[in-house]
Amino acid sequence: MKLTQKLKQAINNWLENLASENKKHYGEERLDCCTINQKPQTEEVKDHGESA
Repeated sequence: MKLTQKLKQAINNWLENLASENKKHYGEERLDCCTINQKPQTEEVKDHGESA
């Protein structure tokens, strides 16, 4: 019984660590295909990239 408890605790610790790293990397917002692979744009790129 103790082996299964230790295994469950190890998996829970791994999942918590994975969630923490994902939160640091991706932030709080929802992940979708439109934003996940984009690099953050600077204000200069945003201003010059749009046509009016």
